[in-house]
Amino acid sequence: MAVPITPTPVLEGKDAADFIKTILKEQDIKVPLTPLPRIEQARKKIRKNADSAEE
Repeated sequence: MAVPITPTPVLEGKDAADFIKTILKEQDIKVPLTPLPRIEQARKKIRKNADSAEE
């Protein structure tokens, strides 16, 4: 059974200010790419699907 959609929570006051500070502080932090074990298989499937859709 599906879960009903609820309104998006809104941050106010100190919580909102803390959230904005965190976002601004961390926005330029670089993180390494995560190696995906089957990325080449996924790329081949995507390409094959795209090629068959073009016909």
